[in-house]
Amino acid sequence: MDQVAEVKSKTDIVAIINEHVPLTKAGQNYKANCPFHNEKTPSFVVSPELQIYKCFGCGESGDVFTFLEKFEGMEFSEALSALAERAGVILKKINSQGRTEKDKLIEINEKAVELYHYLLVKHGSGNSARKYLDERKITPESIKEFRLGFAPDKPDLLFNFLSQKKGEDPRLIEQSGLVVNVRGKYIDRFRGRVIFPICDPRGNTIALAGRIMPGKEKLAKYINSPETPVYHKSNVLFGLNLSKQAIKRSQMVIVVEGEMDFISVWQAGIKNVVAIKGSAFTMEQIKLLSRFTKTIILALDSDFAGNNAAVKSISLAQKEGLEVRVVDLGKYKDPDDYARADPDGFSLAVRESETIWDFLINFIFSKHDPLAGSGKAKISSEVVPILASIEDKIVQAHYAQIVAGKLGVPIESVSEQIGSSPVLPHSSKPEGVVKTKFKRELLEDELFSLCFKANPKLLIKKGMIGIIETPVLKKIQTSLTEYFKSNLKFSASEFAKALPRELSEKYEGLIMAEVGEGNIDREVQRTLSTLKELVIKNRLSDVFQKISRFEKSSDQNALKSAKEEFVKVSQDLSSLRASEIHPKI
Repeated sequence: MDQVAEVKSKTDIVAIINEHVPLTKAGQNYKANCPFHNEKTPSFVVSPELQIYKCFGCGESGDVFTFLEKFEGMEFSEALSALAERAGVILKKINSQGRTEKDKLIEINEKAVELYHYLLVKHGSGNSARKYLDERKITPESIKEFRLGFAPDKPDLLFNFLSQKKGEDPRLIEQSGLVVNVRGKYIDRFRGRVIFPICDPRGNTIALAGRIMPGKEKLAKYINSPETPVYHKSNVLFGLNLSKQAIKRSQMVIVVEGEMDFISVWQAGIKNVVAIKGSAFTMEQIKLLSRFTKTIILALDSDFAGNNAAVKSISLAQKEGLEVRVVDLGKYKDPDDYARADPDGFSLAVRESETIWDFLINFIFSKHDPLAGSGKAKISSEVVPILASIEDKIVQAHYAQIVAGKLGVPIESVSEQIGSSPVLPHSSKPEGVVKTKFKRELLEDELFSLCFKANPKLLIKKGMIGIIETPVLKKIQTSLTEYFKSNLKFSASEFAKALPRELSEKYEGLIMAEVGEGNIDREVQRTLSTLKELVIKNRLSDVFQKISRFEKSSDQNALKSAKEEFVKVSQDLSSLRASEIHPKI
């Protein structure tokens, strides 16, 4: 057994997925709302027998490695290492030549963090930065937990450390974004800044952020690593690697803008927090958060409601099925100020957060005079697109009534405006890969699923083989016939191993489909009878078309033969319908 197979054999896919997506027992399988697309009715199924998952809504499927690759964004090697460690399997060590480029970039970032953290905590060059963080009420515990650092204002300190002391390739150091090539000379990017490591959800250091020291505000206040093979800003949520478990436990997340906001909120005792490093969500960040919770509580800077990009991104989150609420910061300009000055007050404000619609409507009304005609016009132009973006018509009507009351106009006037308003941008609906099928194909699929559940040998009986038309199902029948030549009993997992790759995905979908809520044998007979009836009706239609053709020709013998065939097929249909008990296979 190779190491991949060994790790897989010692891993329970149900346990792994359940740590990320709450699963519910459903017969022999487990179900959940799909983590890969927005849905209200669970169609994501996990099979403990086959050790696979499949979503019958969007089509995503795979094994435990595939799940971690897609859900956590891991490379296969990362997923293998993580599961091997969990299973107690010692993998053969990969030498430095075998490291992927992404692995090397992550290691370079990690070495940079180690250097900058050391300089902040233990070196004299970090004195001014330690004093600054102390003034910002960042505790020594937080400095250690978040591995904050300091980059002295020296041109090539980091580059020399990485290239000379750590032996890293200058080309890769440049690719990491930690240095800039200026006319052939490498210059450190983050000179004179407090350093915040940026990690992916698994804790890998993929980038840095740097805050300029006081007294040098002419430079950009914050800078980040540029886009690299391991860092894509639109995909990253600062602090998620530390807060994801708290988010899952509380089933809500507090969203702030920057690193200092995050740390101050964390120090206030609120651990289910992330920073979006800006005032507007990206769709990738929304999808990432939706894996952990369906409730987002925004604690953004006080002026975010006037930011059109922020408001539009909130609409995208709402359309992804997330409930969005907002913290009233009161007199404070940002969560950092609030959480440092009044931790208990900030916690209370989080608990008393209001819905996004209440917040936006109140904000718009606070800017204009609702009693003046010009004020009404401005309010209408701003609030109506927001109302139009609310998909739930009952909720929309509720807020339309509130707006009409505040404006002192009939509800019909607001409703009419909503009806003619362009809504805020929609998120694209997940495109399901489940294509429209002919009724016969659907019935054949259902019959196979039922027979696999009741008795797979039914599928290779003479009457069954003759009625199946779908090519892939006929191939599965052939494979099943071969399987039973050497096996007395059926094993779903062993049969899966015996199937060629082009049939296995179809088989897995059949075996995991939810069918047969009642008496399984009766369901098999009912579906078979329905399929037979459909086959006969199709034959009747074909014969009727032949009769129509022959009536227009002079071929009387062919017409007579077609009419006799029509009578016979009609009798077959009558006999099938008259049967009180469906014929046995």
